Amino acid sequence: MKEQAIKNVYNEEQKAAVKDVGRQQLRYRGVLIEHEGKDHPSNAYAILTGCGGLHVATQCGVFKGTTKEVFVDRREYTGPIWEQIEEAFQFVLRNIHLGADIVGIYRHDIYEIPPDAIRELIINAAVHRSYLDHGNIQVAVYDNRLEITSPGKLPMGQTLERMKVKAAGLREPEFIGGEVDLRINIYRGQIDGTNSIQHSTGGTRTAGKLPITEQGQQIYKYVLGNGSISTAQAVELLGVKQRRAREILGKMVDNCWLRKEGASRSTVYVINTESR
Repeated sequence: MKEQAIKNVYNEEQKAAVKDVGRQQLRYRGVLIEHEGKDHPSNAYAILTGCGGLHVATQCGVFKGTTKEVFVDRREYTGPIWEQIEEAFQFVLRNIHLGADIVGIYRHDIYEIPPDAIRELIINAAVHRSYLDHGNIQVAVYDNRLEITSPGKLPMGQTLERMKVKAAGLREPEFIGGEVDLRINIYRGQIDGTNSIQHSTGGTRTAGKLPITEQGQQIYKYVLGNGSISTAQAVELLGVKQRRAREILGKMVDNCWLRKEGASRSTVYVINTESR
């Protein structure tokens, strides 16, 4: 789990904040239960690790139009809950538009729904769902919205009104239900006939997709968050040798995802602003 946490950080400061968790902390948080001098796994342990016989799954789907009548893609993720969260997060990113805000002569690539908001909502669904309920978390991508449904009532002391937040540049999310399950709708950017995304700020983003490979996606997201990446940073990010990192970066340049800037030791890779 620590390795996954490190993969999710964007800079060295965040990486330094990732700490090891010892037995005492696991007991305090109810992951381990001490009995007669021995540690025993709890249901929380089973959920976190995917071991222990509990069936917990996250179901993801892409649907044509605004209903579930026609599905385009469907996935069910099982195993450790943190892996399910990451798989669902990546599933959404693969199936929403990645575009660019054009400000003067500069282009800034950005998703039509902020990734941090997507990740937080999926994490909240996993944390606050009822694990006594036999239902599963459902993540659905429609033409006009992202819909996340989690089984169970709202957490104690929480109300729909208190949960309402605004996603940058988008309509206010809808929070529906809360008695049997909770459904959250985040509406996607508006797509015009030129395949561009129109914002309330008046900017325009050209729609795009993520690189196909997982390593390519990791690098691309890193560059989106940090502006550039060096070969040494790619080695650290991917956990591969320098030669392999150069091969991956070279292919991303060849496929027009990245552009190479500088020379020799000062070489960095940035987002390719040319049309793909």
